[in-house]
Amino acid sequence: MAKATSSKVSKSKAPSKKAAKTTAKKTAKTTANTTAKTTAKKSASRTPAPLPAQNKPKAK
Repeated sequence: MAKATSSKVSKSKAPSKKAAKTTAKKTAKTTANTTAKTTAKKSASRTPAPLPAQNKPKAK
């Protein structure tokens, strides 16, 4: 049991290359979506608003 737990911990601390790529893709997609939404809202309302700060918690 202890060995299995320790191996899980080490894996989560040092993610594989595949996991890193997946995370990078998710981050890029989220950033792109947030940017698109922010740009659309800004162009529609014509007023700069702190939209990125509001969108980040929703993405998580």
